Amino acid sequence: RGAAAERRGVVASFVADFQTAVKYVYTNTRRHKASYCVGFFTVFLVVGFMSLMQTAIVRSPIIFMKLAEDEVGEFDLVATPAVGGGITGGLTGGGGGGGGG
Repeated sequence: RGAAAERRGVVASFVADFQTAVKYVYTNTRRHKASYCVGFFTVFLVVGFMSLMQTAIVRSPIIFMKLAEDEVGEFDLVATPAVGGGITGGLTGGGGGGGGG
């Protein structure tokens, strides 16, 4: 019985502290609207920038693959002169299936 009463006291104290904090934030926001707007905009900007960076990191392998394809010209087979003679020595597979485009 003592533990339950103590738990209720902790919860009541937490609720009272939370209500005080909300009241303080509400009052401060009404008094200093410019500071609130600057803070809100800053958080919005940081979250947007971090989302953009996360998307760039996730998509970077696709970007590098496209750059590599553009550099080689999207060929599946590249013929180069063989040093030791013979035509088969100079053929190298580009790997990957055909493309079309």
